[in-house]
Amino acid sequence: MKKLFTILFLSLFCFSLLSAEREVVILTSINNPKAQPFWRSKNYEISKDIESQFKNVFNKSGYKVIYNHKANREILSYYLSSPNTVALFWVSHAADESEVKGMSFSSVIQDIDGNNVKNLFQKINPNLKFLSIIGCSAKKILEGFKEKGFFHSDLSIHAFDKKIRLNRGIDEAITASAEILDEDASVFKLYQYPNSDERSYSRNFIVADKTMLEVSLNENSPKQNDGMISISVINKNPEFSAELNINDHFIGVLKKGLETQTFTIPRKLVSPSIKLKIDYDLSSLKLSKYLEPLDISLGDLNLSVDYLKDKEGRPYGRGTNFYYIKSNSQL
Repeated sequence: MKKLFTILFLSLFCFSLLSAEREVVILTSINNPKAQPFWRSKNYEISKDIESQFKNVFNKSGYKVIYNHKANREILSYYLSSPNTVALFWVSHAADESEVKGMSFSSVIQDIDGNNVKNLFQKINPNLKFLSIIGCSAKKILEGFKEKGFFHSDLSIHAFDKKIRLNRGIDEAITASAEILDEDASVFKLYQYPNSDERSYSRNFIVADKTMLEVSLNENSPKQNDGMISISVINKNPEFSAELNINDHFIGVLKKGLETQTFTIPRKLVSPSIKLKIDYDLSSLKLSKYLEPLDISLGDLNLSVDYLKDKEGRPYGRGTNFYYIKSNSQL
């Protein structure tokens, strides 16, 4: 009986911990507008305005709510991959792919440093149930990632296909999230518009299947790195972060600092030679004449790595460098 009581107590304790760790994350990556109305206080902060709008709804939601303002790509990558994140709202400038006077401009979602972080949304944790990008014309970006199979079936995504006003965009995102998150928190304050007819537009988002994904802890489950190639990287430019991509397939964010980071590359992306694109912070264009080569180690003996370099052996290109991972034998 004592043993049964202990097991029951531990089960309830673990369940309590898991419940407490469910996080709704609000990340803002936007500065105060340059033109301010005359009635606004000189101490006005747009981040505080945004946070109060969310607090009015989420304060009694039953979730742990996290706010992070002036978020960069390191912060975004952390919360997208964190297993505790069940809902994430990203507030920033965004734009769909366009063409102006014969010149093509790629789609963009900006962080506070001006970096294009759209590809980071390809890699998200399997516990994330709701993702919203509150910015102009980001809907096609998420739709494209969904079509390519980057999103799991339990994820609901919300974004806009036109320019929006910030406050109204937040209202729409909150309403959309309530339909997902209220299933798990009975005390969640369901957001209501003054005019119920205005709620009709909140359904203009993509809803995936509602089958709950369960993270299996079974020892017989496939290992995470099956079908993957592991690379270890040391950033020799510790003042800048960087984004790693292969053919617009997001690999990971290289954090600032000199610590060793490990990334995995799907083996299906590896041909006789693959080009690993390294995009450093935009500030590197102004603050650095050239970038030091990365220290890259490969876990696969059949692979070798080289990089595009100038006459002095330094990585060629400011802001963006290219590394080539080559197969020494048939994979």
